[in-house]
Amino acid sequence: MAIDVFTQILKDHDSIEDLYRLFQGETDPKNREKIGNDIIREATVHTYTEEIVVYRAYQEYMPDGKKYAQDSLKEHEDIRKMLAKLEFLKVTDPEYAEMMDLAMKEFVKHVKEEEEEILPRLKRYLNDELVDDLGEEYARIKPTVPQKPKIHD
Repeated sequence: MAIDVFTQILKDHDSIEDLYRLFQGETDPKNREKIGNDIIREATVHTYTEEIVVYRAYQEYMPDGKKYAQDSLKEHEDIRKMLAKLEFLKVTDPEYAEMMDLAMKEFVKHVKEEEEEILPRLKRYLNDELVDDLGEEYARIKPTVPQKPKIHD
């Protein structure tokens, strides 16, 4: 039995935020680079998976769901653009930490709004079967999405 979609989303959010806390506390450049790469990969995979599965559900099941999906997609794209810039910086460059901090500040803001407002609203429009179906789809799609941010200008 698949884990429901909301549990998977919250797990992703927590995992990415935990990685960021590790990044902030790490002083060894090699370890910091590995953690930074993990953040980039995990945040990228999460955002693409969420867009495919959850934002479609916003549009299908929520009044004004299209607007929520569009706004959230824009936030994801902004976060991925910042994360993509890290690919061109060395972890020892001060700009690397600044860009990571900026990306994660946006990520945390996005997560707060999503967890406190949007997901609870979506949940009201879904029955248990749909929540499980979306969870199965989320788990199935997640391994297939890009692991590095793609920039769409």
